[in-house]
Amino acid sequence: MEKKKNYTSNEVKNRWIKKAYSRYLVSLRYDTDKDIIDYIEQEKKTQGVTEIFRKVFHEFLEKEKGKG
Repeated sequence: MEKKKNYTSNEVKNRWIKKAYSRYLVSLRYDTDKDIIDYIEQEKKTQGVTEIFRKVFHEFLEKEKGKG
């Protein structure tokens, strides 16, 4: 009798992540984006980077909706 696996393989997990998420690589310059970097570093103490970007973008999009 074969033993059942008790874990998800990396291959299966990576396929699911690729199907469920979009990934973005963001590079910020220390000289021109210091305010953004400082904000992210401060907020990282209480929440993840994804949550920080999500919150900031949702706030931005709400403001943009109000303009039109």
